[in-house]
Amino acid sequence: MIVGIDPFDASDAMGIYEKILARSLKFTRSFPEDPKSLVKHLIVLNVTKRYGNLKDGPEDVKNHRWFNRLNMSLINEKGKLAEYIPDVENYDQLKGNYKFDSSDAEHVAASNDPFAKW
Repeated sequence: MIVGIDPFDASDAMGIYEKILARSLKFTRSFPEDPKSLVKHLIVLNVTKRYGNLKDGPEDVKNHRWFNRLNMSLINEKGKLAEYIPDVENYDQLKGNYKFDSSDAEHVAASNDPFAKW
């Protein structure tokens, strides 16, 4: 969301899947250093070294330097306004009320489906 593209951007689902497995994540030059550090800590392959799974659990994420400027007490009390409030005509757009229709989905042949054997 910081730079406007998905972290594992590819033209097709299989490409995204392969990039996730390979942890092939490339940051743009404009990607700020603090969130880059957080993302790198969150995608560590070894689950015992990944933020959120360490001794302090989610506190490792909350205490990361990217969040230093946030007052977590205000956030927990819902006493802080969001820095960005979208200008929308219909707030149902923000509520996740979109009904997925299977006709919206792109058909993937079983031979190309990376999850077929799951």
